[in-house]
Amino acid sequence: MDRDRCDRDLASDAFTQLTGTPREGRGMFFTKTAKILASLGLLGGTFKFLTALGVAMEFLPPDAIRRYLGSGTAGEHIDRALYVMFCSIVLGVIVEISEGVRRPRAEPDNAPLDH
Repeated sequence: MDRDRCDRDLASDAFTQLTGTPREGRGMFFTKTAKILASLGLLGGTFKFLTALGVAMEFLPPDAIRRYLGSGTAGEHIDRALYVMFCSIVLGVIVEISEGVRRPRAEPDNAPLDH
């Protein structure tokens, strides 16, 4: 058992020496993946929302919906875009909570107050 732990420590030290950063646990894979998905969802939802809003406000030609977003009306695309943006924001909040849980806490200052 001690040999396995020693091998893991050596591998972790080698990774730290090569990259300059300590090795993260396996749980960070899902956090990083969720962060990427939240970012892409927010960008895609924003693009879809602005394109559909541009058609609805008649800033863009009506065929822009079919060209860039597919079939459906501007209102349907606005609804779907807002839904995607909301889900992306919720996912982003969950990612921030996940990162906050993994960070070490700072020790509170217990020094007495001078009066």
